[in-house]
Amino acid sequence: MKFSYSAILSSLFFIFLFLEVSCTPDKMSEPPKDLEKFIKRNVFHSDEKLQEIYDAANRRDAKTVATFLSDSQEKYRKHAALTFASLQDSSFLQPLLELLNDKQPSVRLAAATAIGQFWATSSEELLIKKVTQMQEKGNYDANVQQRLLEAIGKSATKKGLQFLALKNYENDTLRVGQTIGIYRAATKPKIDERVVSDSATLLMLDFLTPPKQNYTVRLMASAYFARLADKVIPKTEADSIQGKKQSDFYETLKNKADKDSQLFVRSNAAQALGAIQTKENEDFLIKILDKTDENYLVKISVIRSLGKFDASPKIKKVIGNYINSKNPNLQVVASQTLKNLARLTDSKLYLEWVEKTTNYRTRANLLAGIIKTERKENIASQKTISLLDSSKNIYEKMALLKSLSESPQNIDLILDTLETTESHLLRTAATEALLNSATIFLAQNPKPKFNKEEKKLFKNITEGFEFAISSGDVGTIALAASGLMNENLKENIYKYKIKEIVNLLTEAREKLVLPKEIETYQEVSKTIEFYTGKATQSPPLPPTKEIDWKLINTLDARNSVTLKTNKGEVIVSLFTEEAPATVVSFVTLAGTGFFNKKKFHRVVPNFVVQGGDPRGDGWGSVDYTIRSEFSTFYYDDEGYLGMASAGKDTESCQFFITHSPTPHLDGRYTIFGKVINGMDVVHKLEVGDYIEIVSF
Repeated sequence: MKFSYSAILSSLFFIFLFLEVSCTPDKMSEPPKDLEKFIKRNVFHSDEKLQEIYDAANRRDAKTVATFLSDSQEKYRKHAALTFASLQDSSFLQPLLELLNDKQPSVRLAAATAIGQFWATSSEELLIKKVTQMQEKGNYDANVQQRLLEAIGKSATKKGLQFLALKNYENDTLRVGQTIGIYRAATKPKIDERVVSDSATLLMLDFLTPPKQNYTVRLMASAYFARLADKVIPKTEADSIQGKKQSDFYETLKNKADKDSQLFVRSNAAQALGAIQTKENEDFLIKILDKTDENYLVKISVIRSLGKFDASPKIKKVIGNYINSKNPNLQVVASQTLKNLARLTDSKLYLEWVEKTTNYRTRANLLAGIIKTERKENIASQKTISLLDSSKNIYEKMALLKSLSESPQNIDLILDTLETTESHLLRTAATEALLNSATIFLAQNPKPKFNKEEKKLFKNITEGFEFAISSGDVGTIALAASGLMNENLKENIYKYKIKEIVNLLTEAREKLVLPKEIETYQEVSKTIEFYTGKATQSPPLPPTKEIDWKLINTLDARNSVTLKTNKGEVIVSLFTEEAPATVVSFVTLAGTGFFNKKKFHRVVPNFVVQGGDPRGDGWGSVDYTIRSEFSTFYYDDEGYLGMASAGKDTESCQFFITHSPTPHLDGRYTIFGKVINGMDVVHKLEVGDYIEIVSF
């Protein structure tokens, strides 16, 4: 497709008319009143001063951006403050705190958002003090306080979490901030900084109890339990948290999973119930699966929860009913769960399911379940090898290689594929399979006896990883580097060969092209640090791609595009104001036909579909990076478009679309768009499906 600015403008007019009557399937029957939240005019048009702010942010020039924090015009103070949510330079905390006293609510909100994005415990005391002052003075400024309460959660130690957990807010907006703050404290990016408490957990449980509780409060409270249930719910009925027993948690979560009016609350609650493995709960979850009118996302959560129970024939039979579901995502999750539940006696049943299913991912998962339990007979391995040889679908071949990796006895075939294939996709899959086989073998042999068989397997594993490191293929190198970060290998194989393996890794790293191969560079660097015990110097972040303001100026009204996939059309509204650099990159790539025929290489049911990778395996990129752009938007619904990332300011061309709310991604992955029509298509996308063309 030839790129044309005038074509965009003319197309936008017709999209404008179309969007006036379009709606999100299954969620509304007419355009929502807040549609402007997702489809809005471009504020950058001919505003050179605003462009200057974002150009400075794009250069990571925080000092220049900070000069606009005291500008006389509200717009520039607001945007300057908001860019610090992405710059995350905590040395400018004080001027942002001063902006919390700005006369304009939009500026105060932007400053509060930016402060939270520092994720710094050093901010905790100042934030608590500020919120306390606001409440003592009766200045509720609810939206700003909501962001500050979230910021306290992001910066929280036990003190900050206690501050959040002991508040009793009547105001819904403040309660939203309270629940988000508690969630953020428990799910911080750095695991060792995460904090939870009994008081916070019980407050979240209380938030799920009232039948008319605010939706966002229920959503965040249920998300808290979906992610933390195994840690915060009493293990048995004999245990309790401040008088609350396991049965109290069960009754509340059961009620939400069964009766809440909102799909995503039901789904979260069903997922949380996996931590309560009682006969009563098992029967209840099976009852939810039997509901013919329940959404498939809830059923996915139920199946995953049942997968945590003992592998009883009853549970396997119930889950097995979804092997041939009309919904491919249900098929895949059912087969993944059955793989994990597989036992030696299941071989005949699983092979029967293999013969009946037409979904290759389902078939591969079931075969993997048999392979991992096989002893001497290799029926499933032979069946898998036969399918591998005959399949014309490259993604099926990749899945089958992963299935074979469930038994270390298949390492020879995996190594042969790794060393002889000309397909980078199969090479990546073979390395991933080697990594999985090695992980299984090393876990089973923490203290190897080094008999003849073990010596051979250790030799094959290490030679395979070393071959992969020397391959020159970015995906293969990254996966092999990850595989080498194993204490068993370090102690038993490389103890006296550390210099050699570090030299091999260093040579591979020196050949990588930056910024295009930054993710692989990071993986190799971590492995070098693992073997040397010394921190390696991070490469200087390269300049990010400049923002094409000429193109931005053409996106003057409703910035919408249509992703035409082989399963149907998905119409997306792009967030030009919130993510100008990302939108420019996406539109430019789309205009050159870059996304045409690109596969969706990753589909995680009830999470995301991901595409835009020129390699098709998750390791591809373009030869530039764009900066992370964090705004006031949350991943609080299905259908958000986010940028895949290997860390701050490493975004390139891969993007994902959410199946459901994903609050753990908030403030960590750029949001640059929202599906406004075609979510039914998104939910149908499978690995190997593709974008035919992106039109404007």
